[in-house]
Amino acid sequence: MSVVGIVGAGKRYLDYYKPVIESMGLEISGFVTKSGKLSDEVGSYPVYQSMQELYKETDPDFFISVVPYHETPNILVQACDLECDILVETPVGRYSQSESIMQKIHQSEILAGVVEQWPFLPMECFKRLVIDSGVIGRVRLVENDHRTYNYHGIAQLRNYIGKDAEVSKTVGSMRENYPLNKKEDYWNIILAHFNNDTTLLFKYSDLMSKCDDMRGARTLRVYGETGTIISGCRIEDDTRMDLFTCLDSNGDVQSIDIDVVEGEGTIKEIVSNFPNGEIVSWKNPFSEFAFSEDQIAIALHIQGMIDGKVLWSVEDGFKDLQLGDPSWS
Repeated sequence: MSVVGIVGAGKRYLDYYKPVIESMGLEISGFVTKSGKLSDEVGSYPVYQSMQELYKETDPDFFISVVPYHETPNILVQACDLECDILVETPVGRYSQSESIMQKIHQSEILAGVVEQWPFLPMECFKRLVIDSGVIGRVRLVENDHRTYNYHGIAQLRNYIGKDAEVSKTVGSMRENYPLNKKEDYWNIILAHFNNDTTLLFKYSDLMSKCDDMRGARTLRVYGETGTIISGCRIEDDTRMDLFTCLDSNGDVQSIDIDVVEGEGTIKEIVSNFPNGEIVSWKNPFSEFAFSEDQIAIALHIQGMIDGKVLWSVEDGFKDLQLGDPSWS
């Protein structure tokens, strides 16, 4: 059984992390809170006022930090000083802090992951399997069309491309005010090429993300050489996922149905049958628990830490910030 120390015990911990940690059977060695207290909702655990104190007395396998983003850089530095693995929330700080923080992480050789939920929601996990199966061919272009907020949307697109790919050239990056109904509406638009010969196109604005009736559906798109995925993000959010593949010698376009299997308050499986006979299936490894989509994503990150790996590193989090929005510099 893994032992974890928790930094922060606010609403996000209660709503998302507490059910996951308790269901997965992790042992909590204690909490670090500013007040030195815990609410009755959190439970009865030892409380410390510093990570150093908790680590010295309880020796957890890793920390989970659920604190506001402006506190995260200092939390990461403390974990490095203690040489203890850590999982933090997004965003990981400001990009201007990345060099010093990454230097500390590399020197300490700790595992430092970030709970970037969006690429690990159930439908996103399924789409990654579809891409890996090769049924849509080699991915050439990925696009966020006002679907997902800046660094989260960048993370989703990088996951389609392959998160280890590096930007070879940023063709354009702009932030422009295109008023909508006499309201300020700042668009963030990014076009970048990667060293694996793929292209990323990112478009987002707060007002556009809320105006399906005026400006059309918000979508994420993956353009492969033999097929296209056009989708929303969350299954419970009226997800639209149409997959078109040219599989025969006539180049006929096939529309593929997505079967979402639910049961006992959670998603159990997402599966599709393709005309070439291939079956692509994503199975929820936590189907015995009534986890929401967000909780499934969080559980995947925590399980990664238990297994000694990070699904999305702190370095990945900084890359998302760097590409996603200059205001985070």
